[in-house]
Amino acid sequence: MKKAIVILVLIISGFANELIAHPGGHYSQTDFFNSWQLIKGEIIKGNFSRAKDGLLFLEQANGKFMVIPINQLSAQDQKLANFKIQKLEDLNVNYVPKKWRKSESISPHYSFYLIMLPIVGLVFLAISLFKKIYPRYYSEIYLLFF
Repeated sequence: MKKAIVILVLIISGFANELIAHPGGHYSQTDFFNSWQLIKGEIIKGNFSRAKDGLLFLEQANGKFMVIPINQLSAQDQKLANFKIQKLEDLNVNYVPKKWRKSESISPHYSFYLIMLPIVGLVFLAISLFKKIYPRYYSEIYLLFF
């Protein structure tokens, strides 16, 4: 049973990125989309998803993304984009001081889980192997820690 749990933890940790995200997006054709106006006057429909390196990612129907340089938006939409970017940063990483952040684009909790899941799985695997290889020492060591 423990071996099955260890294997399951290792498999899940290998697919952690796919487990966090989902296909298909958040919107369908019938949903409401914001209108973003470019400097040239062109209107693009999509909802704010994220921004990185001066690019705005707008999610459209069925999970499709449109990437637009923020400096190509109208002045009013640049203000809106910057407001949404700040709001997203406050939600995701406001509790971590900037000097501790390695990257602005990834949440510290996400990195922690991606690192810790395989480590925990390997610890359980090591305990399981130790128990099989050295059964008489396992009970003595177990009593020391628990």
